[in-house]
Amino acid sequence: MQVGHIFLLDTKYSRPLEAMVMEQNKPTPMVMGCFGLGLSRIITLVVEILSINDEMRWPVKLAPYTVCIISPKVDKIKNIAVYLLKNILCSYLQKFTGWKQRRKYICLY
Repeated sequence: MQVGHIFLLDTKYSRPLEAMVMEQNKPTPMVMGCFGLGLSRIITLVVEILSINDEMRWPVKLAPYTVCIISPKVDKIKNIAVYLLKNILCSYLQKFTGWKQRRKYICLY
């Protein structure tokens, strides 16, 4: 998978800026290019490398959430998921890991 990309700018910017190089004793516009690292590509690559077939794994430093509970859009089942999240999961995290909710660590879909 590609993480970085190279773009050929040719003489698009060197001509207006009059950035020249001497080639055979004659000023010639420089041929330019640039290199960039794509943040979305880096994140995709990291998740792809760490994940297994039926489980997406994120490194803690890159993960958007510590816990994500995805429940069906049925009200009764969604209420159960909210109960689990608020009453069981948060108390477990606080008791065993010293976790405190300082920022948005949990998402609920």
